[in-house]
Amino acid sequence: YTLIAGLPKYLGLYTAAMGPIGFGLLTGSKHVTVGPISIICTLIPSFLAKCGLQPEDEDAVATVVLGTFISGMLMIILALSKISF
Repeated sequence: YTLIAGLPKYLGLYTAAMGPIGFGLLTGSKHVTVGPISIICTLIPSFLAKCGLQPEDEDAVATVVLGTFISGMLMIILALSKISF
């Protein structure tokens, strides 16, 4: 999926590992699938374009990591606030 997003291949390994590890530490549901999905990967190039970056730029990886961190923190805040959709 990192090729769809236009990012280096090694980031896919980290992404595939960190989601299940974090999910396993925080919950125990057997029915939820965690990992990178193609819809999110197709949105990353448009996210970078709005930030004024191309996927091959040096700051692109840091920007994607920051955007992912911010969205994760928002999800945690919503979960702690008992807000769900």
